[in-house]
Amino acid sequence: VTTCYFIQAESYMRQEKLTEAKKIFKLIIDNYSYGQAWDPRGWFWSINLAAQQSIKKIETGSIEVEQKKQVSQLATRLVLFDSGTENFVDYAKYGEFKNVGTKDYQYVITDQQGLIQAVGEGVYPNNGAIRKDPAFKEVIKDKRLEGPLWDFLYSPDQQAAFFKWATSSEPQGATSDWSSYTININDSVCSNGATDAGTCTNCPTGESLNSSNICTCVTTPGTFCSSTTGNLVDSCGVTVSNGGCLNGCSTTDGVASCNPPASSANIEFTSSPARVQSGGKCTLNWSIQGANSCTLNGVGINDQAIILDTNGDSTASMQGGALTSSATYTLRCISRGLNSVVSKTASCSVNPTIIEN
Repeated sequence: VTTCYFIQAESYMRQEKLTEAKKIFKLIIDNYSYGQAWDPRGWFWSINLAAQQSIKKIETGSIEVEQKKQVSQLATRLVLFDSGTENFVDYAKYGEFKNVGTKDYQYVITDQQGLIQAVGEGVYPNNGAIRKDPAFKEVIKDKRLEGPLWDFLYSPDQQAAFFKWATSSEPQGATSDWSSYTININDSVCSNGATDAGTCTNCPTGESLNSSNICTCVTTPGTFCSSTTGNLVDSCGVTVSNGGCLNGCSTTDGVASCNPPASSANIEFTSSPARVQSGGKCTLNWSIQGANSCTLNGVGINDQAIILDTNGDSTASMQGGALTSSATYTLRCISRGLNSVVSKTASCSVNPTIIEN
């Protein structure tokens, strides 16, 4: 209600209906003194105070449009108080992209707090964090945000330009784009108040800024096994000289080394007895070494998985189904490392039935 009255009063004032405007402004002050309105830039403002300022304009005759002010020409570099936890934000971790490639495309945030921490101040949805930045308070105090918004794109005051765009009432897309632009043209982006490359402290543990103000890994002695690439790498994840492992790598007693060449699984597979009477059953025997997985098929057995130990070995037996005719059983294994298939068969015959006349 208070906001509606304020809009009406402002409209009257712009039409030079000053008596009507002042009457409604006083109504707001007298009856709606606690009214607030939401600013898209991320905060509430007092309508009561705004109404008092408008009455002052009416009484002093200063309603006319103010003369265009020049934006700040102070040469500064952007220093982020909160630069976020990620240099390159993986938005898929904090939300879901829907209807990609269509007119209904949208990004739905599922972890807003995580995204706020990742992007840092001035980037949606963390626009409001700028108000906690001590530099923002200094810029306000020095009146360096005065002047047309678009003129800040050419201002040497990079600190003020970033704050101006990040807090503007332009559509969110434009605000995000041009706030990012002010960051990109900045020649040094540090946190914790640092303006010199050597004193920036916003790099993750194990990294430091190089001469181009980019966080890079600092290597430490040692060779490690990468679970991602299967190669021997240094502490920064870079493959060391002759560290490419064809069969992956492993660490034993703290020492990383390439795995030996993989070999095909070794299988021995037999049936006993070799012959049975009709309705009888054969016992299937096997010895397996170096397999990743194995299955057994035949009469009475359908894709039976063989249990292997940690080395990919198994020595066991299983009875097949009742036979009325000769049958062949197949043991199929996938070799460790090579992923090649090794198969063995075993036959069991049925004695012929003799009919006496």
